[in-house]
Amino acid sequence: MNVYGYNLTNETLLKWDDKIIPNEEWFYLYQPIETLSTNVFEELNPPLDIRTSYVTWGIKKKARYISKQTPEAFLSLSPQIQHKIVKQQWELDRGLVFKKEDLKGLLECTMGEFPSFQLDEGDEVVLLHRLLWDSFDIKKKQNFLKNYSKFWISEESQWNQISENEKNILQSQFHHLHSFFDTFSSNNGPNCFSAVSAAILHNVSYLQEWMQASDFLNILLKEGYYSQKNGRAFKEGDVLVWFNTHSIPIHAAYVLNENFVFNKNGQTIFNPWQLVKIEDVLDRWEHPESKLKHYRR
Repeated sequence: MNVYGYNLTNETLLKWDDKIIPNEEWFYLYQPIETLSTNVFEELNPPLDIRTSYVTWGIKKKARYISKQTPEAFLSLSPQIQHKIVKQQWELDRGLVFKKEDLKGLLECTMGEFPSFQLDEGDEVVLLHRLLWDSFDIKKKQNFLKNYSKFWISEESQWNQISENEKNILQSQFHHLHSFFDTFSSNNGPNCFSAVSAAILHNVSYLQEWMQASDFLNILLKEGYYSQKNGRAFKEGDVLVWFNTHSIPIHAAYVLNENFVFNKNGQTIFNPWQLVKIEDVLDRWEHPESKLKHYRR
C-alpha cells in the first residue's frame, strides 16, 4: 500500500491502528460542563501520541480545561452532556471529530450508521473514540489510516519518480538510509533533527528518536560542521538548518546530492522520511520568520 507514492507497510498500519485512537479521551473545554471533573489546560502536558491524535497544536486558544474520560464513561453520560462535550470539541478544532459524511469517506463505506451529534448549524458530527474504532473491521481501519494520512503530506513521493540509475546511485552512496526513503515511521517522535543526525553519523538508530535542537547543534559542532557563506551552492553531506527569530533551530535537512535532500517535516507517524527536491524544501521553509544557514563538514 502507498500514500502519494510513500510506502506504507501492513506492519506499520497495525502499529498505527494501535496508536491513533487513545484508550482515554482528553476532552478540551472552553467552559466547564456540569458533572465533569476537569484540570486546567496549562497544567497538563499531553504525551506525543495524544498530541498527534488530537492535533493539539491546532486547538483554538480559548481552550481552558481538560476532562479525561474513558470511552465507557463518556457513553454512560446523558445524551445532553455528551452533546455539550462533542460540541465544544468541534468548536475548538480538536482532532478525531468528523462530519458524518467525511468519516464515511475516510472509511470508504457507503452504508452503516454511527452515533452522531447534530450541531446548531445542522451538521452531524461523530466523535471517533476507541469503542467505535474497535467496532470497525480491519479493511475500514486501513482505509481510514491511509486516507487520513493524506491530510499530512504536501509532496508526492520522489523515489518512485526517479530513474533506476538514480536509485542505484543513491542506494550505493547511502546504504544506511535508502531503505527509509519515502517511508513512514511506526511511532510518533522521530523528527528532522534525528533524521539528519542518522545521516551524518551513519547510525540509523537515531531515526527512531526524538531529538532536541540543542543536541542536534552539538552533533554538528562535534562532527566539524561550520556555517558557510557561499549562498546556495550545496553538495553531498551538507546540512541545511532553518532558525526562527530567536535563533532556535526549527527544521533541518541533509543534502544527498545536487538535486535531493533527506527530510522529515514533523514528528508524527504521518510525516514520512522523504527524498525531497532541494528547491521544494527551500520553498517550503522560506518565510519572513525563518533564516536558513548552510553547514558543511
